[in-house]
Amino acid sequence: MNAPQLFVLVTAGMVVGSLVAGRRVTQVLAEDVTPMDHREGLAANLVTAMLVTTGAIFGLPMSTTHVSSGGIVSVGAQRGSLNERTAREIGMAWVVTVPAAALLGAGVYALARVPRPGEVKTRLVAELGRAGAAALAEAFFSIRGPPCRGLAGPGLCWRLPT
Repeated sequence: MNAPQLFVLVTAGMVVGSLVAGRRVTQVLAEDVTPMDHREGLAANLVTAMLVTTGAIFGLPMSTTHVSSGGIVSVGAQRGSLNERTAREIGMAWVVTVPAAALLGAGVYALARVPRPGEVKTRLVAELGRAGAAALAEAFFSIRGPPCRGLAGPGLCWRLPT
């Protein structure tokens, strides 16, 4: 697989991830963390853009969502209107996402390395597994949103966006 094909594949994965969990994340950041007016929302987005651009220039790995969340939480903390429960849930999602994605990715990578008769192994399978594990961990272990009605038990809310 050449670079343009891989680029299209990764882009498709990002689109699917946005469709699956994007609305929920946007709703939590836009409404649940802290109430903001348009001026404050613009300021948070401009700071996010500047930080992510600076990080990209220096080749630093970062998550736009994490940078944006940090800015929004900071606005709420400064104003005294921070929903601390939501902020704690975001923090827990950040702590859980990395090891969960690492474990899922390692599992898929291990499966990809098992030799099978007549099968050509490629790094693509491992990369897809790692990207898929990260997307699943982000979707399942990230911000829960409103409580579920018995879908997965108390404290677990794995819903598709409405």
